[in-house]
Amino acid sequence: MLFNFTNRYQLSKTLRFELKPIGKTKDYIEQNALIDKDEERAGKYKKVKEIIDRYHKDFIADAIQGLILDGLAQYEELFFKVRDDKEDAMFKSLQKGMRKQISEAFMKREKYPLKDRKVFIKEKLYELELTDEEKLYVKDFEDFTTYFSGFHENRENIYTDKAQHTAIAYRMIDENLPTFLKNKRDFELRIRAYPGITEQAANSFDRHIEGATLEMIFELDFFNHLGKQKYIDIYNQWLGELNKHTNLYRQAYGCNKKELPNLKPLYKQILSDRESHFLEVFENDEQIVEVVKDFYESKILNFECCGGRVNLLEKLQEIFVATDDYDTSKMFIKNDRSMTDISQAVFGNYQTIQESLWAKHLADNPKLEKSKKLAESEEKFYKQKIFSIYQIEKALEYTNNSYSILPYFANFNAFNDEKKPRKSLIELIEAAYKQWNENPTQTEAIKNLLDAILNLQRFLKPLSVTTDEEKDNAFYAYFDNYFEAISKIVKIYDKVRNFKTKKPYSLEKFKLNFENKGDFLGGWVDSHTENSDNGTQAGGYLFRKKNIIGEYDYYVGVSKDSKLFRSHLQNGIHADDKSEFERLDYYQLKSASVYGNSYVGGSYDEDKKMLFQSIYKFSENINLLKADFDRYIYLLKKAIINQRLTA
Repeated sequence: MLFNFTNRYQLSKTLRFELKPIGKTKDYIEQNALIDKDEERAGKYKKVKEIIDRYHKDFIADAIQGLILDGLAQYEELFFKVRDDKEDAMFKSLQKGMRKQISEAFMKREKYPLKDRKVFIKEKLYELELTDEEKLYVKDFEDFTTYFSGFHENRENIYTDKAQHTAIAYRMIDENLPTFLKNKRDFELRIRAYPGITEQAANSFDRHIEGATLEMIFELDFFNHLGKQKYIDIYNQWLGELNKHTNLYRQAYGCNKKELPNLKPLYKQILSDRESHFLEVFENDEQIVEVVKDFYESKILNFECCGGRVNLLEKLQEIFVATDDYDTSKMFIKNDRSMTDISQAVFGNYQTIQESLWAKHLADNPKLEKSKKLAESEEKFYKQKIFSIYQIEKALEYTNNSYSILPYFANFNAFNDEKKPRKSLIELIEAAYKQWNENPTQTEAIKNLLDAILNLQRFLKPLSVTTDEEKDNAFYAYFDNYFEAISKIVKIYDKVRNFKTKKPYSLEKFKLNFENKGDFLGGWVDSHTENSDNGTQAGGYLFRKKNIIGEYDYYVGVSKDSKLFRSHLQNGIHADDKSEFERLDYYQLKSASVYGNSYVGGSYDEDKKMLFQSIYKFSENINLLKADFDRYIYLLKKAIINQRLTA
């Protein structure tokens, strides 16, 4: 019976260990203020990170200046095509190649900041205009350059050509270029066809913003400028003005959004000032009140959009009203828990939508049911990341479960039942804000407001998709903008929760170095050869010593002196001068070191099977191990008691 409940899912556990100072160690730490020094350094580390990011921003703006992307015209042609498999492979290859062009524009520059990380801290940061105080911060880390190893790796990701959201190349090619092309097409084919809109928008800024005219920003070559935040701001400013006049025209002449769509602004560049500015941690309730107030006023009550400021909650309700304006074949739902949650909420069954999609797919492909690859096809079908709303609704209709998806979102989770009525998420936010406004420092009021906004963000998240498929601009030009704004709540929520739930005596974690450099405890070996004598470079020593019952106790030693306890000199020490402590030189061997350079390892499945067999074999002896450990504790306690009695 228990077999059905074991080895079913992965389980993660956090193990916490304490190092207890022995002898005079604690006195030495306190007398030399070692922990205080490391805490001070941790504070300076945050300041230097900000300085490093300033360098990155300047470097990015300089490196991207003048970049001319090869392949823009071909990308545009393939992007709007209904691509077959061969053309889709060409498109993906083109995307990859264009990301590589951008990545190489950074990596191949002489000033690339991460080419030599030591030189970066010791020399390149001083190229910035630093205050005297900032220079002192940087100087403190000249001998601690490895302190920033993790941060450098994180920043290195922004220069990669891989398809990842933290990369500049991905931001430009996979996120902003599709939006730019859809805006370009809608401007050329739709907006420009309506008299007066472009002229009125153009006249608003004396026909140009810093040299960029309205017509110019829709030329394909203008995209080469849009790696710089300065030009993204100019582009979005023009779009805001154009959208404002488009809205006025629609209201005056009764056009719908499908005929005359709004254009979607571009995402900010990675590390742009507005993108990266945020408090790392809250230190008091007043800071929380200030940030929550600023968020609600700037992102909800007075959200900057469409050439003006609007109430975000009202606008969110509006975009789900005129649903006839939208092309649901170009609107998508994520095929993850979002799909099953909607299915459960609507049909009381997690699987109804997915089962309907598969049933419709089989009906549209009758030969598939008799195919030998049926199981493989089903697995591939369910692995699709998104399905269009049109697909979903047609599938539900086919299985006699007809339902319109957009009204589900338009309802904002309200439930009009006389016995158990439920307010909409919009109403809950407005009520929570009113309560919070009356008592902004009350924990319950803060929690209720942030919970309500976060619930709205989660409710809308299934519609937020990144895809190579063309998205309906009439809907997403608004929705993506609104959703990006409301999603800012996630970081605020996490940081408020961390502040409110921390214990009164808890302190923020910081890295301890005990006078060692940034690679502290990065190795445990006494390095000595005929040609070099580096000693214990990472400051860490491992020892063992037999206790009063003859068992070993284990110790960690820490010192900034790398030439202590020399392993190669141990045979020259007289027996009477030797300590009871034994030192361990801990080497981590690579597979190739054991098996030779020809070792390539087995297959993943074989290695995994052998690993599990070893774990199962080990677990068979777990009771013996426990009994052995219990015996060790019993003997140790007994010996300590005897020692006290005879003392």
